[in-house]
Amino acid sequence: MEIPLSFKNEFDNLKVLANVKDEKIECLLKGNSLEVYKKGLEYIKHDLSINARDLYSGDKYKFEEENRIFKNIFSECCPCCGKRLKNKKNHEIFTDNEKMILKILRVQNFRTHSDFILEIGEKSTLISGANGSGKTSLLEAIYFTLQGTSFRSSDKEILRNDGSSWFRIDLKDSKDSLRTVTFDNSLTSSKKQFLIDGNKKARLSANLRVPVVLFEPEDLQLLSGSPNRRRNFLDHFLAQIYPSFQLALSRYNKALKQRNNLLKSDNFSKIELFPWDLMLAEYGSEIISKRCEFIKLLNSKIENIYAEISGVKDSIKIQYLGDNVSKSEILAILSENVERDKILGYTSFGPHKHDIQFIFNGKPAQNVASRGENRSLVLALKFIETDILAELTGKRPIVLLDDVFSELDNERQKLLTKHFSKYQTIITSTNDIQVDECKITSLT
Repeated sequence: MEIPLSFKNEFDNLKVLANVKDEKIECLLKGNSLEVYKKGLEYIKHDLSINARDLYSGDKYKFEEENRIFKNIFSECCPCCGKRLKNKKNHEIFTDNEKMILKILRVQNFRTHSDFILEIGEKSTLISGANGSGKTSLLEAIYFTLQGTSFRSSDKEILRNDGSSWFRIDLKDSKDSLRTVTFDNSLTSSKKQFLIDGNKKARLSANLRVPVVLFEPEDLQLLSGSPNRRRNFLDHFLAQIYPSFQLALSRYNKALKQRNNLLKSDNFSKIELFPWDLMLAEYGSEIISKRCEFIKLLNSKIENIYAEISGVKDSIKIQYLGDNVSKSEILAILSENVERDKILGYTSFGPHKHDIQFIFNGKPAQNVASRGENRSLVLALKFIETDILAELTGKRPIVLLDDVFSELDNERQKLLTKHFSKYQTIITSTNDIQVDECKITSLT
């Protein structure tokens, strides 16, 4: 079930049936109860239904009583998973259907590896070795198999630098389910192919992807790096939660390419541009709306998580640098900008030009945040990303930590491993580090 990120006015008069095991709680969404419901949704992941009936109209006493019960029930729930428990300290957060436990990875002709098998620990795996030994390549292979693409480069660049024309990745989980990725540059098509338990797929559809959180050293440049880096962070985040967002983003980029090609041509008319303008307006408005909605969610969590990491209560806000405009407004702006865009040779307005900014104690973070504060902020975003993916997809993410421990002090290292302890985590490091229940592999 896709839990809404925000609640519009139309929800004001709804009755809510929230199932927590065998308990059914009815709550009218008026006044303070709306905030109770929002909090309740953080705890409840399943069996939620909403019925448009008002049972308590005109009965304030009954409403207050149900609201009190609602609050009490949720106070007994685990904030991680929503299960109603007497003891919240030790329990399994995800059901067997909600989690994938990786077991064995095999790569052939992949980057520096001719043929390598990695045994993956049920909880944590540490891959240690010197720079250039192929640690990151193993994380890339896992990411590729679960997400359908590399986070580093194109398919051809992945090939082992010894004249190899093909590569293969095999990833088996604890249920003996097998995922395979193959690529053969000698074939005419030169396209990758996926096999899920023997079933061929040209690509991984949304339902076949497994949520992945990647933390790499380059993420520390999120604040000071290019706007494209920040857009990619936000868009990848949203795409893992909402398949429809990934579709909108893909179609928007295709339309943008076609429009830009026309703008670079010698002769074109507004009529030729119009179909692409329509597509940019339709999908662009959806992209902007989702981004703005999601920024609100991040803002509701970022300060508390940052304080947990840093031990300091700083003011942190994330701003979306772009107008939240409707489809018709985008269409009008594109039409007005035709002559300007023709001179420039590209489309000058749209979500592909937008940015996000982090405000730290009232000032742009890139100007005032120290190196340690920057690390804590990025780490907070990764914590939030992992937990939101788990909450909104109902699946346990796989966490990949690429050589990040060298950038963190001992306290933050401990905090990192503690927070991710409920997720299967694969770590690379040039040094041996202390991680509980960790399977260690050394690369020479």
